[in-house]
Amino acid sequence: GPSRVKHRRGLVRTALVLAVAGALGWLYLASGEKRLNETSPATPPVSDSVGRLVLEARNLWGQRGIDSVRRATDLMEQAVKEAPESTEARAWLALSLITRASYLGGGAEACTRAAEQARRALALDPDDPIALCAAGVVAIQVDFDARRAIAALERSVALDPKFVPARQFLAEALTIAGEHASALAMIDQALALEPLSALLYGVRGNILLRADRPLAALEAYERVLVLEPKFTWVYRNRARPLVQLGREREAAESLYTERLLLRERPEHLATLRAAIDGDGLAGYWRWRLDRYAALREQGIVPRPFPLAEALAGAGQTETALVELAKSAVC
Repeated sequence: GPSRVKHRRGLVRTALVLAVAGALGWLYLASGEKRLNETSPATPPVSDSVGRLVLEARNLWGQRGIDSVRRATDLMEQAVKEAPESTEARAWLALSLITRASYLGGGAEACTRAAEQARRALALDPDDPIALCAAGVVAIQVDFDARRAIAALERSVALDPKFVPARQFLAEALTIAGEHASALAMIDQALALEPLSALLYGVRGNILLRADRPLAALEAYERVLVLEPKFTWVYRNRARPLVQLGREREAAESLYTERLLLRERPEHLATLRAAIDGDGLAGYWRWRLDRYAALREQGIVPRPFPLAEALAGAGQTETALVELAKSAVC
C-alpha cells in the first residue's frame, strides 16, 4: 500500500544519503587533511622504515581522494608485510581497504579483507583506538550494525579523545541509529578539534539532511565549499536540500558541477548541459541513466550504488532497491 511504498522510499533516501558520507562517501579532491594524532602508546614499536610507511599512508588516507586512498592502501599492505605484528599497521590497512572499496569497488572480497585486518588488529591490542575505530567502520559499512559500531567507536573516542576520525565515524553511526542530536554534538566536538575541516562540515550537512533540516544542511554544505571549492560529493548532496527548498534549478546546476569536477568527457558534458537546459533536474537523472545504458552496451557493468542513486533520482524506487542490495559496501 502507499505507506509501504513510502517506507521503502525512505530506506532508499537513508541509504543514498549516508552511503556518500561513510567510508565511502568521501570523494574529496582537496590537497589534504591535517596529520592525525600520534600512535597509541599500546602499539608495539616498529622499524623506522615501517614507521615512515605508516605515517605517509595515514596522511594520504587523510586526504580522502581516490588516488591518495589507493596509494595509502598499497603502503599499508607493505607495512603489514614488513611488520605483521604491528597493531597500527593492520588497523590502518583495514581503514584503507574499506575506504578504497567504497570508492573503487571490490565487492565482498574487499570487505572480507578489511574485516579480517580489523579483527587481527584488535587481537593484537583490544584497547588500540585505531583498531577499535576500524572495527566500528567495518560494523557500519560491511555489517550494517550501527549499535555495534557505536560501541566500538565510543570506546575509541574514550581511549583517544583527540582522534578525529573516530568522532566522525561515531557521528555517522549515531545518525544511522536515528540519534541526530547526539550525532550533531559529536561532529561539533570533532570540528572543535579541526575547525577548518571541509570533510567534517560535509558530514555535519549530511546529519542535518537526515534530520530533515534542509536549510541548516545547505548552510553546512556552503561552508564546505568556502573551505574547499572542489569537494566533489558535496555538490551532489547539496542538491537535495535545494530541491526541498524549491530551488530545483540550482540543484540541477550543483549536480552538473559535480560531473564537471569528476572530469566528465567534454562530449558527455555537452549532452548533460542540453538535458538540464531542456528538462532541469529530470533531465539530469535521465542523462545519468542513459550513460549507464551506454556503458552496458560497451560491456561495462555499472557499480550498484551510483546506478541505484540514478534510478532513485528518476523515481524508480523499487528497481533502485534491487540495485542497492547488490552493493557490498554502504
